Amino acid sequence: MNNALQQTNGELVVVFDADFVPTTNFLERTIGFFQNNKIALLQTPQSFYNADPISRNLGLEHILNPEEEVFYRQLQPMKDGVGSVICAGTYFVVRRSYLEEVGGFVTESISEDYFTGIRLSSQGYEVIYLSEKLSAGLAAESISEHIAQRLRWGRGTLQAFFIKENPLTIPNLTFKQRLAHLEGILHWFNGIPRCLFLMLPFLYSIFNIVFIQITSDEFIYIFLPCYITHLSVFRWLNFKTRSVIFSDIYSLISCFPTSYNSLKVIFNPFNTTFRVTIKGISRNYYVYNFKLALPLIICLIINLISLVVSLFSDPTTVIDFNIGTYWSLYNALIICVALLAFLDKPKPSIYDSFPLRKKIKILASNQVIYGKTLEISEEGATILVNSHNDIPAEFILQLGRLKIDIYLMEKSNNNHQDKKKLRIKFNQLTLQQHQEIIYLLYSHPQRWTSKELKLSPGELVSLRLAVTVLFNFLAILLIPKRRKQAKIMSN
Repeated sequence: MNNALQQTNGELVVVFDADFVPTTNFLERTIGFFQNNKIALLQTPQSFYNADPISRNLGLEHILNPEEEVFYRQLQPMKDGVGSVICAGTYFVVRRSYLEEVGGFVTESISEDYFTGIRLSSQGYEVIYLSEKLSAGLAAESISEHIAQRLRWGRGTLQAFFIKENPLTIPNLTFKQRLAHLEGILHWFNGIPRCLFLMLPFLYSIFNIVFIQITSDEFIYIFLPCYITHLSVFRWLNFKTRSVIFSDIYSLISCFPTSYNSLKVIFNPFNTTFRVTIKGISRNYYVYNFKLALPLIICLIINLISLVVSLFSDPTTVIDFNIGTYWSLYNALIICVALLAFLDKPKPSIYDSFPLRKKIKILASNQVIYGKTLEISEEGATILVNSHNDIPAEFILQLGRLKIDIYLMEKSNNNHQDKKKLRIKFNQLTLQQHQEIIYLLYSHPQRWTSKELKLSPGELVSLRLAVTVLFNFLAILLIPKRRKQAKIMSN
């Protein structure tokens, strides 16, 4: 990017990752802020148009909110309040003169975006946040790339301890700014205690090491009210967009890799080079990421042993209330669900479909057939038409002012005999037609602002969903027909 600065001369520089598409009003909504001469950089929210691999692999992509939604809807506005907005490396605007004044983009760390923002803040300039979705990109499409991406973010953030842009020591930041940045740095160590908590029931049951000594009365009158309050406050603070159970499952999936990565960075911070997240993939089979799942498989075995020992231990040797039994049972359940997230589902096409409802016309054989789209992608669509007649294999689709030659790939009758559901493929789009499709799918103003956070299910519903996910997977393993359809490969 420093090289790009030398090849250009505009005062305002906009940065996007290669897989991100801005809406056509991106500049209209952002450059006005730079009338304030103190503003050096403006960050907008990160939004992905495809589901993250965890929710997709669990089959809950229409229920769970992705991680970045919580960060950009809740954490970034709070950081903006104390002047510690995180520059995320894409979908931001920066003032060239101030950037050149501080020496350009930081090159000492693989998180050059984050530390460039800190460098600008330390010179008295403002890094601000606009909470309006003006672009969308492609999320990691496999669990291995999802975790690798987070390991890169963690490694880059923790390199703060070893470069001069360390937000804890760089001059001219306020105490509040340093405190907010400290929270972001310490976040990458959260996996370590989570890993340890998975082991405690085993130590409790096997070695009789009592970490929490509690009676049944204390459990009912002290622990349960405290835990219910915790659940309620957690749900209130995140505006009912996240449940404790699924937050725990998300943290479990990456706790061992991130813990190892964080400790590794502390002792050897610059031994790994930057690696771009692989995107734009397709596959017709399941892939199980056994290497990533192995630590959790071991933890599952340990907790099941602990559970069995607790259930069949001599009652005379057990204290009034054996919390290890319930702890092991809870751990075993969420580990089982987390392990299913390592099973990447098939993804037949590199293109994602969007549930867009648009009126259409089919022009074929001197007849006009009306209908609507159900889903649209860059390569085709699923449409519903009103017709008693047969649909030819090739026809012209009129979508607004756009006319496209179509191949009919598949058709089926809907519940009503006069409606047909068709899966179609676009035939050799011209450049203008492709641009129109891109505009429709990604770029028109307000395209992503309507993508509101979904209300997360409550804890009891989340527990039911977790159990349902387990039973669905067991059905694949035990029902011959479904097992035959699921071609699973190990990675």
